[in-house]
Amino acid sequence: MEQHELDLLLSLVEKPSRYIGHEWNITDQPHDPAGSVALVFPDYYDIGMSHLGLKFLQYQLGLNGRVLVDRFFMPGSDYCALLRTKDLLLPGLDTGKALNEFDIIGVTLQTELTYSTIPAILDLGGVSLRADQRPDRAPIVIGGGPCAFNPEPLALFFDLFVIGDGEHVFPRLVEQIIRLRAEGYNRADLLASLAEIQGVYVPSLSVPGPEHDPVRTQVIKQTIPDLDELDYPSDLIVPYLTTVHDRAVVEIARGCPNNCRFCQAQVIYRPYRERDPGKVSQISQDLLRLTGHEELSFLSLSVTDYTALETLTARLYPRCYREKVSISFPSLRPRRLSAELAQVTQAVRKTGVTLAPEAGSERLRQVINKQIKDQEIFATIAEVSRSKTRSLKLYFMIGLPTETDDDIQALIGLVLQIRKYLNKTGSRRTQMKVSISPFVPKAHTPFQWLGQAGQVELQRKCSLIKNRLKSPDIAVHYHELGLARLEAVLARGDRRLGPVIEAAYQAGAMLDGWTEHHRPEAWQQAFTAFHLDPDREASRTYRQDEPLPWDFIETGVPKTVLWQEYQRALAGKTTAVCTDRDCDKCGQCRHQLKTKPDQAEGLSAAISQLVPTIPREYRYQITFQKTGLFRFLSHKELAKTLYQALRRTEISMAYTQGFNPHPKIAFGDSLPVGYSSTWELLDLTLTNHVDPNELIRLWNKQLVPELAILDAIVIPRSFPTFEIALTSLTYCIRADRARMFKQALLETENWDRLFLMSEPEHKLLIEQTLASAKLPGTVLKKGQPMELDLRPALEHFTLTRYDQNGLEWEMGLGLTQGKRIRPLNIFQVLFPFGPNGLKLIDITKIAGVLSAN
Repeated sequence: MEQHELDLLLSLVEKPSRYIGHEWNITDQPHDPAGSVALVFPDYYDIGMSHLGLKFLQYQLGLNGRVLVDRFFMPGSDYCALLRTKDLLLPGLDTGKALNEFDIIGVTLQTELTYSTIPAILDLGGVSLRADQRPDRAPIVIGGGPCAFNPEPLALFFDLFVIGDGEHVFPRLVEQIIRLRAEGYNRADLLASLAEIQGVYVPSLSVPGPEHDPVRTQVIKQTIPDLDELDYPSDLIVPYLTTVHDRAVVEIARGCPNNCRFCQAQVIYRPYRERDPGKVSQISQDLLRLTGHEELSFLSLSVTDYTALETLTARLYPRCYREKVSISFPSLRPRRLSAELAQVTQAVRKTGVTLAPEAGSERLRQVINKQIKDQEIFATIAEVSRSKTRSLKLYFMIGLPTETDDDIQALIGLVLQIRKYLNKTGSRRTQMKVSISPFVPKAHTPFQWLGQAGQVELQRKCSLIKNRLKSPDIAVHYHELGLARLEAVLARGDRRLGPVIEAAYQAGAMLDGWTEHHRPEAWQQAFTAFHLDPDREASRTYRQDEPLPWDFIETGVPKTVLWQEYQRALAGKTTAVCTDRDCDKCGQCRHQLKTKPDQAEGLSAAISQLVPTIPREYRYQITFQKTGLFRFLSHKELAKTLYQALRRTEISMAYTQGFNPHPKIAFGDSLPVGYSSTWELLDLTLTNHVDPNELIRLWNKQLVPELAILDAIVIPRSFPTFEIALTSLTYCIRADRARMFKQALLETENWDRLFLMSEPEHKLLIEQTLASAKLPGTVLKKGQPMELDLRPALEHFTLTRYDQNGLEWEMGLGLTQGKRIRPLNIFQVLFPFGPNGLKLIDITKIAGVLSAN
């Protein structure tokens, strides 16, 4: 896609920053690539760019130096409609190339609720949905991730799957595909050759058998034995918009030593492996320096099981405290949270704490092997209370094996007791959020033989919990039951589901993980068309001797071991965590668990030595520009981008005091999305004096030319805020004839009338507007329309160009009734030809007036 086409589309969509690309730390593409790879995450950019695995693969492929790599995410419905209207293919973020122009397409299979989005992205990219309908030179479509451990429901769409750690297999697979294609292999021979690689499954090579149960050769999961051997990227891409997990993330361990029986991840990511704390510390510091994030998060399935956690935290905490970087532990086990670790999580900002008891009763926790006692939960709640956290989240499941109403009552009682304890200990302001999710049985777990509880029963239990936890102090969130049923069907499905997924997409299903996009009627229509009952499929229980659709995938944990764990669950017996026993039941670790013993390097001492200080402050007036595609950043995204860039300079900023310190950065004006500016003001306070020219130089090294610092001057601390001092703004407004005659985009809007008016007619309209006593118009106040007289804000208005290419005006605007007026507020009154055309008018702020009075 050409730049001018992208510019046009972004003028008409919500969240245009999803599609800008050009983020900080993006690597240069090779000039003469040997091959090309499209990395696809079948969800919004906001979700996909929070996924560490995608960033890992992009980094590793970039090390090759011979492969062109681009990223694709599912666009919003408005962007999809525009692509179809203009007959354009979905472009990559980094190259603008269409999806069907790549040699290889690698799709991350993170959750079952993205399955209908996969054909949507392929379709938007011009790639045939079905693997058997792709010609020789079409891209090779590869799936990988946790859902690849039952690939059969998706076999219709994929040429092959990678089973196991993608960093171990995918780069070698890419090299092989590029080489074989260069040697002239046709598609069938190429796939046959790739099937010989360990960890690769090619569905089309399965021996014909019953449609839903072909005969397949065994595929062995591939595993990176030592995480310290894996090169970890420290210059991860920094998105402009705020993603779901907008922070610096370091994977400290892979796998999980606990043996929760409902958890697929603890099986497919075995054995448990830890990174060396020294390496994690260095990676963390490099990440903070090269990204500018203000939060550091340690990633693993159970962070507090990392054996050197206190040593690691003691090393990083002093720097993080000084630089106002908060440290977060996203997955906590109650008995492992010490008072010092709880204090660290709240030291910089009062963030939330998340606990996952999963079940309300100790009996049911024994069934699922979640070995947490009530007293351990309350001991953790005590630490949470002392640390003055602002939010406590509790995660529970319902519909677990052997669950009774007594267990549901225990769940309700546990939540109420925790609320009572928080109130009693003075933590009334702590918000309690309770999340309830239906249990979904997954492949390769001890509960893989069990079906999901029925919808009626799950609804009854949800209602019971909802009615008992009605309280202004407790917010209860329920996972949508229909989505949980769909997830259960897809998680344990077979090849019969491929046509169902395709039909559901064609009926309008996609982005099912987002409740507002889920189309249950599309799925029901698809299931009916192929004579499948989703309730029966979700609740189906398998016999011990019955073949399972995923049996040919070898995770390293024998099926007999999973069955034994299933029987122990029914008997209420627990199994010790891997780090607490010496066994060879699954054979994954071979008694060589990759753990890093904690050296206990004094986290308490590190905390006690840090005393808050009040530094001197130096105030600067910063002028900067926001042009090109960066005009599509929202004000929040702009502030985030400038702030992170300044953090990367390591210049010391001043922060506010209180529970959640913020940098002392203030803007004179909140520029609307789509407006350019060559005169933006920023009020910045530093704790050390920096020469203005040096400040400009260092800051611009961390920014792109379209978003650049133009000037910096030191100002008195007594100078009023720019928001108050800014009295008027001047804009240059352009209407390009070719751009606004895109009838396919503007549909029935009559913007040709703007250009049919003669120059004298335009000037007369301006004269009449300036001469009028009132100019009734509409502005938005907190998203709601508000009627105002716009005339007092209109200071000057001039037609500066009129020719065959278009029109140009200059407009000066101030305030009216305390509300800042924008050029489009005036234009929608003078030229009421339609809303989309207004979005295509180019507006640039060029000057302003500051008053110190």
